[in-house]
Amino acid sequence: MAWSDFTNIVRNPNHIETSIAGVAYEGRAAVSRQLQIGEQLLLDRDVGNPYDPNAVAVVRAMDGKQIGYLPRDVAARVAAVVDQVDVSLFAVVTALFNMDRTPAVHIRFDLPTFDLP
Repeated sequence: MAWSDFTNIVRNPNHIETSIAGVAYEGRAAVSRQLQIGEQLLLDRDVGNPYDPNAVAVVRAMDGKQIGYLPRDVAARVAAVVDQVDVSLFAVVTALFNMDRTPAVHIRFDLPTFDLP
């Protein structure tokens, strides 16, 4: 990747890099330990979530098993787009930490922009 490509990524406000929240709950740590760097994940809007009206679940694209959720601030941005336009969003695993304890999973994705009426 050329330096100009890197600076364009950094300047793009729709390029999101974040960790996944909630990995330690409901057996998700075991699912997270199976992940690989570069693996594709699906960002699935969880409209009925009683804890966060903007919740976005993060699931493995290959088997649909949930890993966790986007952090609330990121989920709010994603929900604002997904709720207006029926679109599937995918993320890529960029880093895995503490795999022998409670895993920390980092992802990246681009939030699409649309000209809405």
